[in-house]
Parts: sequence; structure tokens; C-alpha cells
Amino acid sequence: MDKKRKQPRAKQAVVQAPEAPEFVANRSFPIIQDATDTRAVTARKLVAQVIAPEAAATRVLRASEANSAFGDVLDSAGSLEELRRIGERVIAGDLSRPESMLVNQAVGLETLSARLIERGMAQTGLPQFEAFMRLGLKAQAQSRLAIEALGTLKHGPTVIAKQANLSGGGPMQVNNGHPRAHNSEKTPNGLLNHEQGMDAGEARGADESDPTLAAVGKIERT
Repeated sequence: MDKKRKQPRAKQAVVQAPEAPEFVANRSFPIIQDATDTRAVTARKLVAQVIAPEAAATRVLRASEANSAFGDVLDSAGSLEELRRIGERVIAGDLSRPESMLVNQAVGLETLSARLIERGMAQTGLPQFEAFMRLGLKAQAQSRLAIEALGTLKHGPTVIAKQANLSGGGPMQVNNGHPRAHNSEKTPNGLLNHEQGMDAGEARGADESDPTLAAVGKIERT
């Protein structure tokens, strides 16, 4: 039997994907309005768009990244849409991004603190040493605050209850740092009504409460 000759494979044409067009950021703020709106409605819509939280954040982003590599790709419409979406997710109860933000802030500040303290330890002059150490400890404190904010965000504010005996006033509860006595409450007229020191029962005469006081006579009123 004659062996079949292997036919050479046909070369497949290489198809190159079209290159994506270069992205050009639009830095002008989009203004949303309707042609049927009156002048008053248009003015109100413009003010609402200018003072919107996402608009303020976009302005800060553009100002802070103006001279960086990100300045050329910050599109105003895209920034407004993304920031608006983040706000809507947080309002709906999704706190994953704020939690991630606080974690990364804590780590970044911790790294900054270590670097500043490291620079301070390498100084030979006292003023330079103090400056670097002071900034490093400030960054360390800010890192701790970010962690505390993260704990508050995840678990809510901590309620601390203490039993104290202050001047015979009975037990006191400290709720988030604000003391509130159990034995005092406000009456409808706004005055404090204390259980101790005030008798809500029978009224006593002036001579019973203080022997040195005498009852006064009736005062004629017109």
C-alpha cells in the first residue's frame, strides 16, 4: 500500500484585534436639564448638580491629581457616575467600600509612620530627630484612629456602663461618654425631678422643713 503523503497544513491568517481608540477624558461637567423646564426649574437643577456630594468630590480629585499621571484620565462624567454609585451602595447598607478604605488607610499610615520614625532614628541633629519622630507618631495615631473608626463602622458605638457613687447620688450610667443619672428625669415643665432630695408626696410646711422659717401671710393681689 502506498503511504499517504502528508499534506502541508495551510497557514492560518493571523487576525489582529483592532486597537482600542485612545481614551480622551472629558473634563467639562455635564449639565442635565430638560428643554421644557422653566428658567426657575433650570436654575434649581443647576444648583443641585453643583452642590451634589459627587460633584464636590470630583472637583477635589481633579485638583489633587492635576499634575499626576491620573490627571489625564479623570473624566468628569465618569467620576460623577462612579461616586454617585458608591454613595447609593452605602445608603443601601453596603459598607464594604468604606471598610476597605479604612483598612487601607490604617495600613498606609502605619507604613508612613514606620518610614518617618526610621528617618528620625538616622538623624544626628536634635531638631531633625524631633521633627521626624513627631510626624511619625502623628501618623501612628492616625492609623489607630482609622482602626477605631473601622471597629465603630462594623460593630457600632460601644456603650460603657459604670456603677459609681457620686456624692450620694446613686448609680450612674455612662453611655458613650455622656453621664446620665438614673434617679433624675425631666418633668413636663423642663425641670429635673430627683428622687432623692425632693418629696413628691405630702407637702410639708415651712416650719417642718426648716424651723428657722416662718409662714408668711397672704399677699393681696389686685
